[in-house]
Amino acid sequence: MTTKRLVSFLSVVSLAAILCAGAACASPKVILLVGDGMGPGVIGLGKYYNDLVVKRPALNMVNMMNDPSARISLVEHHSASHIVTDSAAAATAMATGHKTYNTAIGVDEKGNPLRSVSDEAMSRGMSVGLVTTCEVVDATPAGFSANASERADKSEIARSQTARKVDLILGGGASYFDNPAGYQVFYEKKDLKKIAALKPGSKALGLFNQREMNYAKSRTPTEPSLPDMTKTALDFLSKNEKGFFLLVEGGRIDHAGHANSVEDLLGDFLEFDEAVGVALDFRRKNPDTAILLVADHDTGGVSVTQRGKDSGYPTREEFVKELKGIYF
Repeated sequence: MTTKRLVSFLSVVSLAAILCAGAACASPKVILLVGDGMGPGVIGLGKYYNDLVVKRPALNMVNMMNDPSARISLVEHHSASHIVTDSAAAATAMATGHKTYNTAIGVDEKGNPLRSVSDEAMSRGMSVGLVTTCEVVDATPAGFSANASERADKSEIARSQTARKVDLILGGGASYFDNPAGYQVFYEKKDLKKIAALKPGSKALGLFNQREMNYAKSRTPTEPSLPDMTKTALDFLSKNEKGFFLLVEGGRIDHAGHANSVEDLLGDFLEFDEAVGVALDFRRKNPDTAILLVADHDTGGVSVTQRGKDSGYPTREEFVKELKGIYF
C-alpha cells in the first residue's frame, strides 16, 4: 500500500464527505473491523466450514462483500523494514497513513510520533473505542491509540492509551493497568450492561482477563464474546452526537494461525464474523455509518490442499468428513 493510498484510507475513516455519501451528516460513525491474520485462505476455509459443515446462513462478511455498494480491493502489506509485516507496523500504517518498521507503534521509521485516526476523531469531538480479544495493549489496538518504539513496551502503551483519554477500551490485559485516573474499570461479562448505560462523556475500561482473552471455544463464564463487546461499544459510543470511531479486532485469529490450530482458528473466525453482523445491524439502523472490513496480514499459510485419494483433489464429501467434529 503506497503512502498515497494510505492517506486515502485515513480520509475514508475521518472525513465526513466520504462517510455521509453525499447526505447531510452531523455525526459520522466509523467502524473498522480487523481480522488479525485473516488472510484469503482463512476466509475461504471459514466460508466452506460455515456453508458445508455447520450449514449456517451465509457469513456476514460475505454478505457485506456481495453488497452492490461495497468496495473491495487488495493492497500490499509489506512494512518499511520487512517483506512480511507484523501487526504493529500494519496497524500504524492503517491508523496514520505512514509505513514504518516492524514492532513500531504509532511512530515513523525514525521513532517520531505520528498522528492517528483516533487523534483526528477526538479533535473533532468524536468518541473513540477499542475492542479486541487480545490484550488491549497488543499491537493492533495500540497502533490506533499509542506511540511507542517497541510493541513489547506494553506498560508504556497502557499509559499512553489512558493519557489520551480513549473513551472506551474492551478486551484483555488487566495486568498492565492500575486504576487509571478518570476511568471506570470493569472486569466481568456481567458488567457490559453497566458500561452500555454509562452517561456520555464517561471513560470506561473493560478488562476481562489478565492477559489475552481465551479463544472463543474456551472462553470462561466471566469473559464476554466479541459480538457482545461490539454491541456494548456501539451502545456506549453512539450517545455522542458528534459521532465516533470504533476499532473491533478479532485478535486471536492470528494466534490460532501461528499455532496451526484449525479448531481455534475456525472458532475465532466465526465469532469475528458475528461481530461483523453486529456492525451491519447497527448500520441498517444508522445509515450514516461507514464500515471497513480488513485483515492486517496473513498468518499460518492456511489453504485447502490436495487430499483426495484418487484425483488428488478433495471431493466435497471428503472435505466435510475431514472437518466434521472440529469446533462444534
